[in-house]
Amino acid sequence: MAVEELERQPVASAERPADLVFNFGPVELPDGAYVDLGPFRVGKGWIFVRDKYLPHLIDCTASRTRVTVEAKIRYLGSTVVRQLIRPIDHSYNDVWRRISKRFYYVVFNQALQLHQLQRGQTLVHASSCANRDGALLLMAWGGIGKTSSLIQLLNEGSWQFLSDDLGIIDREGQLFRSPLKMQIYPYSLAGEDELSRGLMRGRSIMDRAQWVARRRLLGPKSVRRRVHPEDLFGKDRGAVSAPVTRAIMLRRSNVSQCVFRAMPIASAAEMSAHILEYELQLFGAILAASAAAGTAEEGFGIGLDQTRATALAAETIASGLAKMNARVSLLDIPLQAKPADLLAALTQYLNPAR
Repeated sequence: MAVEELERQPVASAERPADLVFNFGPVELPDGAYVDLGPFRVGKGWIFVRDKYLPHLIDCTASRTRVTVEAKIRYLGSTVVRQLIRPIDHSYNDVWRRISKRFYYVVFNQALQLHQLQRGQTLVHASSCANRDGALLLMAWGGIGKTSSLIQLLNEGSWQFLSDDLGIIDREGQLFRSPLKMQIYPYSLAGEDELSRGLMRGRSIMDRAQWVARRRLLGPKSVRRRVHPEDLFGKDRGAVSAPVTRAIMLRRSNVSQCVFRAMPIASAAEMSAHILEYELQLFGAILAASAAAGTAEEGFGIGLDQTRATALAAETIASGLAKMNARVSLLDIPLQAKPADLLAALTQYLNPAR
């Protein structure tokens, strides 16, 4: 199921073996001393995370970072629970799809960020897409309306998908395709009947019924579906990478109308790095445990703390935007603005001559 998330993923070719490797099976702690910190065990160059369902070991002691993941589904594997989970799950996921999603959010993102930061790349909390002019990066705190805006842009036909939630940028300003699916809520497709039908196409009667029932009973934020953009918008609607030429920091505030203003690259990068700090709270906990395990002389931990990680993320984003001479702006959005209002502001920004 973990592979299902990547099955439509365009990939770039590589001439050398991967230097971040995931293994699935029983976890065996390396030999030698370690420090027990409740949810974590910290050794010299490695850390073990005692996740409830996916305990895992991040081992940085060799030239390749190795992550070993063990699945412990316990009662979730029982027949009764398996039958009950799908109707009550936000995304109509069965047990294994829930575990697959947990892998990406609990294991993959943290290990990837740890690995990237030391190699001139970082995650960035943003929706992004690309056209012939380069990539557009929509950075923001969660819940602003990034996904709704991204959907509208992709629906125009001239844009290709790069990321819905977490993008990947390097110090040279190249933005890479996220391996994760888009996460769609009912309000993300407001007024888009054809896309709504496309989202439900091929789904079972129970799947469609659960979407309708949860939305009516619990509201539009109570139900969602994960989907590859190619399944929603058509073949070849995903890019592999693109240089970032435009970046917007979206922010809701008590303004009366959408207001754009130029923004210093350093400020945008620093804000984005702190937003990422919030989005990757488990990553911060892992780094805190690593730093709290002992003195530098003892050698415990994985060689990075939260302060340095945030600084590296900000430096990487700033370097990338500067290298591409990206047009960077801050967009203040009224508190009660609807997705259509945000889209209108973005359209005006992207096409000032209209």
